[in-house]
Amino acid sequence: MKYIKKNEEPESFTVWKNLANEDWQPSWDDLRKPQKIDVHDSLLQEQGFICCYCGRHITKDISHIEHLKPRKTHQNLALE
Repeated sequence: MKYIKKNEEPESFTVWKNLANEDWQPSWDDLRKPQKIDVHDSLLQEQGFICCYCGRHITKDISHIEHLKPRKTHQNLALE
């Protein structure tokens, strides 16, 4: 497995999460364009466009945002 030095999350993602209020809390299911695209792009760049599991070259078209811990059982970490 490739070691990934984590960078700061994209500003658009931080701003979106900070919109949380009494009536709305950000969740993975609410994550849409442009923030989801920004997160995906940021992850690809910090990984050097290399899959950290298999070491193959990846692009936006053949990759997706993966979670180390499943969202179903770790909902509190879904946006981390």
